[in-house]
Amino acid sequence: MDLNDVISLVVNNQKYSLSEKEAASMLGYSTSRFSHIFKTETGYSFRTFITNQRFEEAKRLLKTELSIEQIAVILGYDCQNSLYKMFKNKTGMSPKEYRRNIISNSRRIRDT
Repeated sequence: MDLNDVISLVVNNQKYSLSEKEAASMLGYSTSRFSHIFKTETGYSFRTFITNQRFEEAKRLLKTELSIEQIAVILGYDCQNSLYKMFKNKTGMSPKEYRRNIISNSRRIRDT
């Protein structure tokens, strides 16, 4: 197993439940060594990488009929408030506002 395998695990694991300690252990590294290698190779801390993956998946799921609560569960958040905070921090809008924006924009495109 190498770093690319760990990255694949993170990307393909919808709940993003792999901890940095677990990932380090999989590669036989200490957490601090893994953290350094991960950031050097990806440009992101492990936590930031996972947050970015969750964010991209949240954007995709907000285009579906799933409730925001269901999306939070799918992404491994304990509650939808955690999803709300992450989303608000990244976009300046709530998941609900983002969803409304997507719907509004797709209608506008369809009507032109």
